[in-house]
Amino acid sequence: MKKIIKLVLNLSIVTAILVSILPSVFPNSWFIDIMSNFKLQIGIFLIVVLLLNLFTNKSKTISLLAVILAIWNLSFIYKLYFPNKLAEIQKHRGTTIASINLLSSNNEADKVIDFIKSKNPDILVLLEYNSKWEALLSAITNEYEYRKTIVRNDNFGIGYFSKIPSETSVVNFDISKVPSIKASLKIDKKPIDIIATHPFPPMGKERFEIRNSHFKNLAKQRETFSEHLIVIGDLNTSSYSKHFKNLLVETNLRDSRNGLGILPTWPSTFGLLYTTIDHILVSKAIDIIHRGTGPNIGSDHLPIFMEFRILD
Repeated sequence: MKKIIKLVLNLSIVTAILVSILPSVFPNSWFIDIMSNFKLQIGIFLIVVLLLNLFTNKSKTISLLAVILAIWNLSFIYKLYFPNKLAEIQKHRGTTIASINLLSSNNEADKVIDFIKSKNPDILVLLEYNSKWEALLSAITNEYEYRKTIVRNDNFGIGYFSKIPSETSVVNFDISKVPSIKASLKIDKKPIDIIATHPFPPMGKERFEIRNSHFKNLAKQRETFSEHLIVIGDLNTSSYSKHFKNLLVETNLRDSRNGLGILPTWPSTFGLLYTTIDHILVSKAIDIIHRGTGPNIGSDHLPIFMEFRILD
C-alpha cells in the first residue's frame, strides 16, 4: 500500500510540475495554453498532495515541491484580490454595463429576462445571439433605443443595446470575420468606446491561432479607439493565460476583476472547473464601482456586470 501511495504522489507532483510550468514556457501550444486556465484547481490539488504526503509518505522533496508549486499557481489568484479600491468609490452612482453569453441552444429565456430586469443595465451585450433569442428577448431589448445586432444561427451572433446615445459599427479582428461591435458614446460628457467581442474558442491549432490573432489585431487598433475604452465579452481565455496578459499590456487595459476576486463564469454547470472566461477590460481612467457575476441563466456561462465611472 505504501508503494502505491508513493507512486501516486510521485506521479501527482510530476504532473503538477508540467501543468504549472509548461503554459509559461510554451504558451503557443493550444493544448498547453488551456492548462493555464485552471490555476486555482491546480493549487488546491497541490495542497491535497501536500497533506497526503505529510500524513503518509513524508517525503521532504514532495512537500517542498508541493509548497513551491502551490504558491506559484495561487499567486495568479492572489493578484486578483489585491489591491481592492472598491470601498473608496462605492458611494458614487455610475453607468452600468452587462454581458451575457446566452448559449445558442439555451431555452431558459425567463431566467435571462429576470437577470436583465434585476440589473437594468444602461448598456447590454448579448453573445450567441440568434434568431430564436432575438424573438425571445424582443420585449426587453425594445427598451433600448440604441442598438446594433448581427443575428447568426451559429454561436457568433452578437448584439449591443444601449439607453445612452451610441454610434455603432461592425468590426472584425481576425480572418474568421466573426463580428464584433464598436460603440462610440459619451458618458458624463466624456467620449468612450466600447468593444463587444467574442473570438473563437482555442480548440485545436487553427482556432487557437485565430483567437490569438484576434487579440493582436484588437491591440493594433487600440490607437484608433477612444482614450477611454471598455472591451467586453466572452474572450475564450482566462485571466491567467499569457496571451490574455499580452492583450492587457498591448492595449494598456486592465482586468476589471483586479482587487475583487476571481469572479469565475465558466463552466456554470460544473463548479470544480470554474475559470475566468468572460471579461470586462477597462482603460486607466475608468473606476469600477461594482463588478460581479449573475446567477445561472441556463447557459454554460454566467452573466457579468459592472458599474463604473470615468474619472476627470
